[in-house]
Amino acid sequence: NIHMVAQVLEDFNNILGPELKAVTGDSQGIDDVLRRVEGLVVPLETVPFDIFDRRFQASWEAVMHRFNEDVAKIEDATKTFINESFKKLRSAEGAFDLLQKFKHIKTRDSINKQMMDKFSDILGRYKEEVQLVNKLFDSNQEMPPTFKNQPPIAGAIAWSKALFFR
Repeated sequence: NIHMVAQVLEDFNNILGPELKAVTGDSQGIDDVLRRVEGLVVPLETVPFDIFDRRFQASWEAVMHRFNEDVAKIEDATKTFINESFKKLRSAEGAFDLLQKFKHIKTRDSINKQMMDKFSDILGRYKEEVQLVNKLFDSNQEMPPTFKNQPPIAGAIAWSKALFFR
């Protein structure tokens, strides 16, 4: 049981790390969930009995049942947070990179499955970004914005290159 508790804590800490904060931009939301994860061990640390004493097995099972219920609630909160975060993506490229990193990180199965389902949201965001750049290009194609005293051809090339890297 203790190994399972350690594994659960590691799984949550793997997914709720700095990479997720960087892509979502919501470090407060992630920190709130991490505090809940850290709070999972408080009931285990403060049990008034010896957890290795077989006489208290029923009590230990009750504590573990409560732990599993709390894990399920935190898992649901994490999945909701991930859903909301991916709906307001900063960039499709950053989100795609995050998903590529998390493909190889050991985490909760349901959270991992949800992360992999986010590819469609990322592709939607990528489509929006491409349409925006296309609209900018179409609207300024005849007279591209250039810097003061910049030759028109060089300015047009620099502008189109900036759109490409956008």
